[in-house]
Amino acid sequence: MRILSDMSKSLKAIFFVVIAVLCLAFHDLLGKKLNQNYSIILILWFRYLFHFLFATFHSIKTKKLSKFKRIHFLRALLMTLIGLSFITGLKYIPLSEATAINFLAPIFVLIFSFFILKEKIIQDDLIKIVIGFFGILIIARPGGDIFKIEIIFPMCAALFFAFYQVLTKITSMYESSLISNYYLGFYAFFLTSLALPFFWEKIAPNDLIFFLLVGIFGTFAHTLFNKAYILESPVKLAPYSYMQILFATLLGFIFFGTIPDLTTFLGIFIIFCSGLNIRLHKKEQ
Repeated sequence: MRILSDMSKSLKAIFFVVIAVLCLAFHDLLGKKLNQNYSIILILWFRYLFHFLFATFHSIKTKKLSKFKRIHFLRALLMTLIGLSFITGLKYIPLSEATAINFLAPIFVLIFSFFILKEKIIQDDLIKIVIGFFGILIIARPGGDIFKIEIIFPMCAALFFAFYQVLTKITSMYESSLISNYYLGFYAFFLTSLALPFFWEKIAPNDLIFFLLVGIFGTFAHTLFNKAYILESPVKLAPYSYMQILFATLLGFIFFGTIPDLTTFLGIFIIFCSGLNIRLHKKEQ
């Protein structure tokens, strides 16, 4: 595309991230739609089938074996748990709220980095962690009439995603993303294939396209993020990744007629500020 060729590296990276989070918003929307009638394992199987085929095609010239197969297996297990938790949450919680809660991941990354990577947590970091959980309390409103225990599902997804990111950081220091992506796709497809016979359901012909789109949107988003992070620092691109909350809110309103109230918007905004601040602060250290 001529427009892309005329852009600077930073603008290209921003463009890739915005399109990536838009794809993720559509991926989550389709997951929420399909989860009303089909098992989550079936949805994830299509998602990781496409990921595996795409990763295999792009790594076919790379014949190196990974030295971190056990870690990649754990990453794949975590990625599967992320999908299970998040899509389950979407069955009960509006798309915008579940997406916002999932952005607690930077806070959990900070905690895991302290215990696993032995990175220091200063007082400012602790304050931001408390602020992030305060945002969750505002959205959940425990003790109120609308408290949903199901909010634990997107919170678990954020927790698993944080652990996944820490492990990815470890492997990325020693091997290429092509090798890492291949093993991730292989193990995730393998795990869901083992469970598939117990959850297989007949798919209506009209719904098959939605299953394929889940795989396409998820894999395309993953690829665009990789392209963006090659061109620009992930920390500098962090503000644009939070546009996923905006896209999720718009799609939730268009397709499900749901829109957060003012109190929920406040909780989303607090989580946004806390998670973003932690990402930017970690870059400064």
